[in-house]
Amino acid sequence: MKKSILFTFFALATTALCSCAANLGVFEKSDGYKSYYDSFGDLRCLYDGGEVSYDVENSLFNDMTMKELKWEKSEYEVQYQQYLYLILPFESDLDIESISLCVRTEADVTMKLSAFYFAPGDILPQKIKYLTSPETETIYDDDGNPIGEQPIIYDDLLPQQSCVEGEMVVHRENWAGFVLGNFHQQGSQDQYLHAKEDSYLYFRIENNSGWNVGQLTPFSFQFMNLMIRAIA
Repeated sequence: MKKSILFTFFALATTALCSCAANLGVFEKSDGYKSYYDSFGDLRCLYDGGEVSYDVENSLFNDMTMKELKWEKSEYEVQYQQYLYLILPFESDLDIESISLCVRTEADVTMKLSAFYFAPGDILPQKIKYLTSPETETIYDDDGNPIGEQPIIYDDLLPQQSCVEGEMVVHRENWAGFVLGNFHQQGSQDQYLHAKEDSYLYFRIENNSGWNVGQLTPFSFQFMNLMIRAIA
């Protein structure tokens, strides 16, 4: 049975919890987190109408974000946006025990999240359903004349296909942290996420998905302190 996100521990997280000391497992080395930064590519963030990428070292995890909950330079700051997907590329093989992240929203909201792992060579989602994505598209005859409408087939995965999912309440303008653990991965029973080089982890904020219009409340947020604890 799929385990849910370990939201319980951080469900009422405060600033102190978000800025607690990192425990990164095999990355606990005296190399200034170089091995950590070398293990991940830039985090690619998709939202309705555009995308942006954030460097892990400058924007998502360093001594300043951990100790002061702020960015060293304004150009490193993660902007408020209704992010749908946060896409993390793996640049080395890792056995991951947990992933944590701090978020801050502009309004009180119940945040629902799913995460999907794509192994090297897997087909990645190409036709994503955003909040404003239409349900149908026009079809044309050979002369270019419109002759009707047909449903659009989007290829976002179903929540049931996620490796972990869950929800928590986030209060406006307060940093709140959550931990993802107890991963469900096909072929594995140890509840770790076994990530391979050139694979991807897609975090999907279900509130901002076109599949949940009218069911979940969309929201803008910013985030920092992406902490990944790997055991190997």
